Amino acid sequence: MKKTSAIALAFLMMACGNGPSSKIDAKELSKKAEEANVQILDIRTAEEFKANHIEKSVNIDINSPKFDSLTSVLYSSLPVYIVANDDKAADKGVTRMNILGFREAKALTGGVSAWEKAGFELVSEKPKVVYESDTIPFLKARMGSKLVMVDFNATWCGPCKILQPTVEKIHDERAADVIVYSIDTDENPALAREYNANQIPLLVFIKNGKEVYRSLGVQPEESLLAIIDKFK
Repeated sequence: MKKTSAIALAFLMMACGNGPSSKIDAKELSKKAEEANVQILDIRTAEEFKANHIEKSVNIDINSPKFDSLTSVLYSSLPVYIVANDDKAADKGVTRMNILGFREAKALTGGVSAWEKAGFELVSEKPKVVYESDTIPFLKARMGSKLVMVDFNATWCGPCKILQPTVEKIHDERAADVIVYSIDTDENPALAREYNANQIPLLVFIKNGKEVYRSLGVQPEESLLAIIDKFK
C-alpha cells in the first residue's frame, strides 16, 4: 500500500511539474536573482555552464549519475529555479527536483537564450586555476618547507564560489608566506581521494610533506590569515 502511494505521489509531482505554476520568465527570475537566498540551478553540462550562465547560479548536470546526491548543497525548503537550454530539459529538471522533495521548483521559460534575449547578462565561469604558472608544481611544492594551502572545490559548489575571492586574494597578497593552489575535485579525483576531499570547499594546509591543518566550509579571511601566520 505504501509503495503504491509513493508511486502515485511521484506521478502527481510529475504532473504538477509540467503545469503553469512550474514556469518563471526571465524578467521575474531577474528580480528573484537579487534576493540573498536565491537558488538558481543550471542543469546543463559543465562545459556549457563555463561558457555562459546566470550569475549566482550553481551547476549540476541533469545527466550526471551524481545529480541526486549533489543537490544536497541546495535547500529543499526554499524555491529553486531551473535553467537549461530549452523548456523540455528544464521541465525534466523540475520533475526531478519535485521527486527529490523540493518544496517548489520552477523552470526558466525559453532557457538560457530567453534570459539573454530579455536583455539580461550572462557571465562566463572564471577558470579554476591550479596556480602552476607562477609557482612550482603542487606535487613538488607540498614536499617543501614553505607552507602550501590547497583549495579543493568544484564548479557546481555554491560555497566554493563564495570562498574563491578570498583564496585568490591570499594568493595575490601573501605569496611570501604561502603557496596557493585551487584544485577542482571533479578534474583531479585522485588528489581529492588522497586528501579525503569528500566535502567542499576544503582548505588543506601542508608543510614538509605533512598536513598541518584543514578547514571545511567558507571561512572568513581573518581566520585563514591567522592559520597562515601560525604555520608559515
